[in-house]
Amino acid sequence: MIILLSGTTTDAFSQVIVERDVDTVARKINIGPNRQFYFQTIMGYGLVASRAEQGAKVNWWSTQFHYGFRFKWKLWRHQALLSELYYINDRYVINQKQVKRLPIDAVAHKRERISTNSLSLLLGHRFVYSNKGNVSGNYFDIGAYASWSFWSANVYVDQFAYANDPRGKMIRSKTRWSQPNYLNDLNYGFYARYGSEGIAIWARYRYSDLVKDSSQPVQNYPELPRLFIGFEVAVPE
Repeated sequence: MIILLSGTTTDAFSQVIVERDVDTVARKINIGPNRQFYFQTIMGYGLVASRAEQGAKVNWWSTQFHYGFRFKWKLWRHQALLSELYYINDRYVINQKQVKRLPIDAVAHKRERISTNSLSLLLGHRFVYSNKGNVSGNYFDIGAYASWSFWSANVYVDQFAYANDPRGKMIRSKTRWSQPNYLNDLNYGFYARYGSEGIAIWARYRYSDLVKDSSQPVQNYPELPRLFIGFEVAVPE
């Protein structure tokens, strides 16, 4: 009876020591939402929030999706530095009811979109308003980004009647113009984000021109929308 009690006491004592050691190691490493270093996986989705220039109007369901990683380095209680790396997909759905200007095909199609797939590096500064305990709290981020488009395309779908079919059968065709030469591969701009814990609202503004200027200044090409606004989720929190 005495031996069993002694063994139980020893096990409990060992468990307390192990728990204290784990907590001590975590504090020495100083990793966590409200500690000096933190690493997160980010996923976000947004809609176009600005107008295009005349001749390149897009529909409101033009979107931006991003997925990537964030590294946070806490400076002191209310401020931190951010470094983020993303994959970004932009989809500009071209409005076919308005007059289009080259290099965007002037012909009206059934559907048309311009898509870009990019790698983007963001550097920013975080201002924290409330962060009691080991959580991110409420924060506001502001910074700049640069992106490289590794693949882009102009895709359009047409539908027309089959002339040799008396029933008026419709035929649909899809054309993909990969790596169109009128788009810039390198772009840069600014971003802002307001969030609480792992959920945030963001805005990204492209300062550079996505569409290249025409070789003839009197016929410069219209620019696509520069601003997207959306939400994002960070895991783990």
